[in-house]
Amino acid sequence: MKFSLLLLMLLSLKSCGSTNAIMSIQENTMQKLSGLYSVTTLGKNNTLAITPEINFDENTNRVSGFSGCNRFNGSYTITENNITFGPTVSTRMMCGEEANSIEHNMFDVLSQVNSFTLKNNELTLLKDKIVLLIAKQNNDYVIEYTAASRGSYQQININNQTVSIISKRGGSAKAKTCSEADWEKLITLINTIEIEKITELEAPSKRFQFDGAAIARLTIKHKDSTYETNSFDHGNPPKEISVLVKEILSIGENIE
Repeated sequence: MKFSLLLLMLLSLKSCGSTNAIMSIQENTMQKLSGLYSVTTLGKNNTLAITPEINFDENTNRVSGFSGCNRFNGSYTITENNITFGPTVSTRMMCGEEANSIEHNMFDVLSQVNSFTLKNNELTLLKDKIVLLIAKQNNDYVIEYTAASRGSYQQININNQTVSIISKRGGSAKAKTCSEADWEKLITLINTIEIEKITELEAPSKRFQFDGAAIARLTIKHKDSTYETNSFDHGNPPKEISVLVKEILSIGENIE
């Protein structure tokens, strides 16, 4: 009788251990590894001057991103909490020493990684139990662009899920899904500017002061902070944000 009770206790403990292991795997993979992540730690460096990005497409098992100097893409394979990256191809831009160093480390990390954890939108890539990379998902940006004159009005709002546009004052918003590719482009462009300083940018022209152009403003909300430019002519933004504004307008087109 004592032997039977002891055997039942051992089996129960073993079962609990197996259950805990399964729950651990389920907790890790419950969040889908999908979308764009900004790298915060690369190897032992957690103060990166340039922010690499890595984007996962769960439908095609393709990975792409920004390595610090060039754009890259390749493939990846996931089995439970194990991950491996296939060979990558990249553009061939010339960059400075610091950017080249970050890029070299980025590709070195991707070639070594064999497991990952994902919790609260924070991705950790590991080699065995050694942390090689930490990245956070870019879901906390909201972008707003407005252009208004006496006879026209346009407001474009974009987050990682939705693109919406209001075409007249007091009008209803029309919306569409923001694709992963479009969101990745926007975040990449935001990372090329210092959003804290967009409030200081000077308008290259001020025709809006005489009704010669619509008054435009760009607002970027990030976490608990809001950054807004001074007024500038719609169609002629400050050069520091010109590519970003062009992309915002492009994404905002053709909403039915």
